[in-house]
Amino acid sequence: GYGNLSSVVIDNDAIFNNQAGLVNVGQVTAISSIERRYFWSAINFAGVGTVLPTGSGTFGFELQSFGIADFKQQKIGVSYARLLGGALSLGGQINYQRIAIPEYGSNGGVSFELGVQAELTKDLLIGTHVQNPFRFSYNDEENWPTVFQLGMLYSVSEKIKVGIELEKDVAYYLRIKSGLEYSPMKNFLIRIGYADNPASFHFGFGYTLNNRLQMDLGNRYDFSLGLTTSFGVSHHFN
Repeated sequence: GYGNLSSVVIDNDAIFNNQAGLVNVGQVTAISSIERRYFWSAINFAGVGTVLPTGSGTFGFELQSFGIADFKQQKIGVSYARLLGGALSLGGQINYQRIAIPEYGSNGGVSFELGVQAELTKDLLIGTHVQNPFRFSYNDEENWPTVFQLGMLYSVSEKIKVGIELEKDVAYYLRIKSGLEYSPMKNFLIRIGYADNPASFHFGFGYTLNNRLQMDLGNRYDFSLGLTTSFGVSHHFN
């Protein structure tokens, strides 16, 4: 619901976005997320993950599955993040990814992700993330997507945050994404966002129960394809 901003995610959802943000997770956390693409279609996404903070850094593990019955893309990832100094964090992830098409079999291979976040001031955070920078491939002709992101998150006040991000998939046009998060009351968030190339409008909500159970609902409306709805749950263990 936040414009699909990824590079400046600073909570447990960083496991699916920018691994550098995992340094902000102070408790062992379990995460699950589901998404229905374009609402009535059969295209689905599901992901689960765990985050484990330690004295030597933060470790993460994720499983993802995306596609339909006749086309499946799956990913297993192991990540690590560490605070370098008081304001700079670095994170990376090694993935094994697999594509399966029943009529043609399956192919798999490795890929790599790297992210950095820096707090320039107490209110301003910048982040960058790259997926598959070394152009790993899953067959002789096709590479896993290579995507670069650069973003900024600014806390206007204790209740309002705004963000903007540039995203470039080497196979597609540059995207500009923006989002706003507003907390009208304790433990409740409202999010809106917009992205271009292709144009999409985003909106969603977040709620935290007893400081342990976090629930998030997000929606993306693509003007050419329709509505995508996602729902995520995180549980923090003391």
